Amino acid sequence: MAMRMDFADYEAEANPHQHPQGQLILALHGAVTCTAESGVWIVPPDCGLWVPGGVPHSNQVTPNARLTYLFVEPGAATLPDECCTLSVSPMLREMIHRLADLPEQDGRDAHVERLM
Repeated sequence: MAMRMDFADYEAEANPHQHPQGQLILALHGAVTCTAESGVWIVPPDCGLWVPGGVPHSNQVTPNARLTYLFVEPGAATLPDECCTLSVSPMLREMIHRLADLPEQDGRDAHVERLM
C-alpha cells in the first residue's frame, strides 16, 4: 500500500507507534525527522527512510511537507532489519508515486501487480 500526505501550513508530529508492515518514507518536499530506539534520522527531499515492521517510531514533519509512505508486507522484499536511510532512484520514486495515486480498489489488475 502506498499513500501520499500533505502537511499544508502546519508542522505535524505522530506519536510513537508501530505497524506490522515495513514502511518506506519518501520526502517530496520539506523534511521528516524519525525517532526510533536505535537513533534519529532526518530525511530531506528525494531521499527515503526505511523503518522495519514492528519497530516503534515517531515522525515529525516540517511545515508544508509532502511525504509518500510505502508499506511493505513482511517477507515481500529483502530489506534491512533496522532503520536506515536509502537512496531512492528516480524510477523507484515514480513507481511509488504511481501506486500512491491509484484509487483504492478491492482487486488489483496485472499492471498494479507489476508495480508492486
